[in-house]
Amino acid sequence: MSSGIALVRFGDGTVKVGNYHGTSDLLVPRLFDTAMEATDAYFEGRDGWSDPEGDVEDVVVYVDYGDSFWFEAKATRTSVLPEYCDPLDANSEDQMGRRDPSRVLVEVHDGEPDWATEWFRRRLTMG
Repeated sequence: MSSGIALVRFGDGTVKVGNYHGTSDLLVPRLFDTAMEATDAYFEGRDGWSDPEGDVEDVVVYVDYGDSFWFEAKATRTSVLPEYCDPLDANSEDQMGRRDPSRVLVEVHDGEPDWATEWFRRRLTMG
């Protein structure tokens, strides 16, 4: 299975790290404090689907997979809300051009936001 890292930025600037499963194009909701924790959890099969705990906040999710993309979502400090975990399919329509109104509308943007570039740069210089 191919995978990528996901960065979740909260309003106060805190960045949590998660995993993105590229084969299924799904963001795994569980969040970690470091990339190493997220990577270890992925390879040990512990990245799993956890229930959100705590207050729900507006966040920006950056996914470093493929050409990379980002989108706005909602999350707690422990996990992204499940309705935002399938961002590439969230806006899809059926063959008749109908979109499921019960799904959250997610606007996906190509590229890497400046804060994500800076996050990666800091990690490289820290060792």
